[in-house]
Amino acid sequence: REMAKFFSDDAFFDHLQAMESSVEVLRKIYTTFPPKKKHAGLPPEAFTSHIHKSRRMQKEILKRALVHYHPDRNSAKKYGRRWNERCKKITDILLRHYSRFENY
Repeated sequence: REMAKFFSDDAFFDHLQAMESSVEVLRKIYTTFPPKKKHAGLPPEAFTSHIHKSRRMQKEILKRALVHYHPDRNSAKKYGRRWNERCKKITDILLRHYSRFENY
């Protein structure tokens, strides 16, 4: 949440769009905007050096993140319009990264 204080949402999401590393994008998203649901954090494997080498593990974690942040699972009615809009932007970014793993 510290980072959210320094950047507007738009600047933060532009910064994420420019990042190439799926691992770093995931870490920034979960650190800055943790999921609202309990037990929906990054698994411990996401913080090991092994994740940078394992495309299969990156794909699995991206898939899990897509579930955590999907706008349909984070309704504006339950969590607020601002959170729902953030989830839409996060999902777009995650889908871009996930598309790189189609053949895995």
